[in-house]
Amino acid sequence: ERVSNVVVMGTGEPLDNYDALVRMIDILTHAPGLDISQRNVTVSTCGLVPKIYELADLKLQITLAISLHAVNDEKRRELMPIANTYSIEEILKACRHYYSQNNRRITFEYSLVADVNDSEEDAKQLRFTEKQATAILEMRLYKLIGLEIEALQADYAETMKNIALYEDILNNYDSMADVIMKDLDK
Repeated sequence: ERVSNVVVMGTGEPLDNYDALVRMIDILTHAPGLDISQRNVTVSTCGLVPKIYELADLKLQITLAISLHAVNDEKRRELMPIANTYSIEEILKACRHYYSQNNRRITFEYSLVADVNDSEEDAKQLRFTEKQATAILEMRLYKLIGLEIEALQADYAETMKNIALYEDILNNYDSMADVIMKDLDK
């Protein structure tokens, strides 16, 4: 069966290997390679700001996905050490540049973590952040590992309430954005 979509993400940061990444995109999207449409290629990054600018200036039609996971720098540093290097504001500025060069909306990846980034205030700030960068928001629910079954069920019920709150806040603000919720438990 023919490959029609490619997502570059995983245990390594794709933009850390920038030259090989760009070469791979070229091979994927041109004949005699796979000749996949650039619009069917997504590159996920933790937010290496200088490389986002470089990628933007190539004017490729790929989708850029940012692993955001928090709406302020303090929480993001707790979840992602890269936040010690690049602030959310720096990432948003790079995203706006990417959009201005490519006219492609950014995808923000946001994993809900109970009692860390799932409050009502987080949801409101996230909506504001998403609107600033002309982004699509993709949210994922991650259950905590290592809890007793009863505690896990109670935590899950509370998390599901928070997800409903997030959906309500995110879907009821004036925005062109799509919100994609993925429950990874199912």
